[in-house]
Amino acid sequence: AIMAVINFFLSIPSTLLALVFAFYSPYKSFEVIAFIIALTSWPGFARSLRARLLSLRELDYIYLSRVSGLSNTRIVIEDMLPSLISYILIGFAGTVDDGILGEATLSLLGLQPQGEKIYSLGLMLQQAQGMGAIRMGVWWWFVPPGLIITLVCISLLLISTSLDEIFNPRLRKG
Repeated sequence: AIMAVINFFLSIPSTLLALVFAFYSPYKSFEVIAFIIALTSWPGFARSLRARLLSLRELDYIYLSRVSGLSNTRIVIEDMLPSLISYILIGFAGTVDDGILGEATLSLLGLQPQGEKIYSLGLMLQQAQGMGAIRMGVWWWFVPPGLIITLVCISLLLISTSLDEIFNPRLRKG
C-alpha cells in the first residue's frame, strides 16, 4: 500500500503538484511553501531508501543477527541504521538542493508570500523579471541570485559526491 502511494506521487511531476498546491492554498507563507516542497519531494528518496533496505536485508550479517535471536527492532537499530546513515546524509544533501530550487521556482512564478518583509533568491529573480531587468540590461539584478542558487546547488552536489566517496568502499581511492 505504501509503495502504491509512493508510485502515485512519483507519477505526478513534483513541480506541477507544488504549483497546484501553492496556487490553491489560501495562505501564502514560507511555511506553506516549505510544506508543499516537503510534500512533493519525499517519494523519490523513500523509494531509493526502500531499495537500499531490501538490499541490506539480504546481507550475511543480517542473517546472522536473525539466527542469533535478535528482535527485528534491534536488528534495524544496531545493524541496518549504521549502514543507512551515510545514505540518509547523501539523500539529505540532494533534498536540500531540491528544496532550494523548488522555493526559487515557486517564488519566480509569483507564488511567494505577499506583504512580508522577507526576501529569497527566487523572489529577487521574480522582481528582476517583473521589472524587465534583461530588457534594460541590468544584469546585477538577476545574475547574483541566479549565481548564488547555482553555486549552492553545485556545492551540495559536491558534498553529496564526497560523502559517497567516503562511505562507499568501492569508490575509495587508495
